[in-house]
Amino acid sequence: MALGDKRIDQDEAQALVEQGQMLSLEQLLALHADLLRGQLLDLELEREQDRLIYEVEVLGEDGRVREFELDAASGELIRESFDD
Repeated sequence: MALGDKRIDQDEAQALVEQGQMLSLEQLLALHADLLRGQLLDLELEREQDRLIYEVEVLGEDGRVREFELDAASGELIRESFDD
């Protein structure tokens, strides 16, 4: 994690959603329903260089584990990778 980057706790995340600064997890999952189909394995919310990023790890229906980075404010897909 770079200097100044940090994980966001649940209380801070809720406040940011209520202030309209980021999408809720439910909104994000609905926005990317096809992409995030499968079993949710891990979820983190971090502030990286003044940008809120959801890191989502999903076990897909094909048995592969995928990790997605999504912009928490816009829902934009930043990166998708596969864990081997």
